[in-house]
Amino acid sequence: MITLSHSVECGIDIVGFHGRLSAADAGSVSDELHRILETGGKNISIDMAELDFVDSSGLSVLISTLKFARRDGGDMVLMNVNSRIMALLELTRLNEIIDIFEDQDSLIRAFQ
Repeated sequence: MITLSHSVECGIDIVGFHGRLSAADAGSVSDELHRILETGGKNISIDMAELDFVDSSGLSVLISTLKFARRDGGDMVLMNVNSRIMALLELTRLNEIIDIFEDQDSLIRAFQ
């Protein structure tokens, strides 16, 4: 199960993932991320500091959100990615198409 938190820092929507992103929650998470992009700014950052697990459906959420954001001239980035999830992103080569930031400070500096 996953829960989301949402805040806005320097015009960037930051969504915290807490728990496990799997097929059971993929649809609702995708819908919420798309809603945030439609009603907020064009850029969204996924904070993965408290994300424990991602399956293939979770990766699909990330790809879908990236496409949705870029379609409207925005972007989706990741931050605070732990080593297990980074290994998965590298294995699938998603790290080559999604910008990944070490922390919130580096994210905000990049968007200023």
